[in-house]
Amino acid sequence: MSSKKSSKKSSIESPYTNKLIVNRQDYSLGLKIFIFILSVSFNGAILYYLYNLEDEACKCIRDWRHNFIKGMCVLSFIITLISLINAKTLSMYPHIMTLINLLGFVVFYAIYTYVSDLQTTKCSCAIDKQPQLNKFMKVYSYFMYYIFMFYAILSILMILFYL
Repeated sequence: MSSKKSSKKSSIESPYTNKLIVNRQDYSLGLKIFIFILSVSFNGAILYYLYNLEDEACKCIRDWRHNFIKGMCVLSFIITLISLINAKTLSMYPHIMTLINLLGFVVFYAIYTYVSDLQTTKCSCAIDKQPQLNKFMKVYSYFMYYIFMFYAILSILMILFYL
């Protein structure tokens, strides 16, 4: 008789179970939307900054980094949009995502060195015509540099501790 009671109790659902699942889904969607808005904001600011350097009168540096950063910003926007719609799509192609992550390190290098070169050459299109955006790009490039160094040190420490 007691075995029937225990099986009956296990089949009864808690009134909070469904709410917990819905809240977790809402949180996940909310986080995806937040990341999408953040991605659009950052990539939009970077693209706007770069497009302002493409004016005919602007004689600043325009090398491979300029076009590479633009392309990766567009690619980042597309990837974020795909992950917002269906995150499982990206997980089906791990080799492509690994390549994109590796290209991310190249983007960090390109942004850091490109913005530094624009500062060094005192590019008036970047410094004078868009001072707030230039300040944002400087802070962003230094932030990315420190994040990259943090991950590099963390990776080295992990390798040392696992050897």
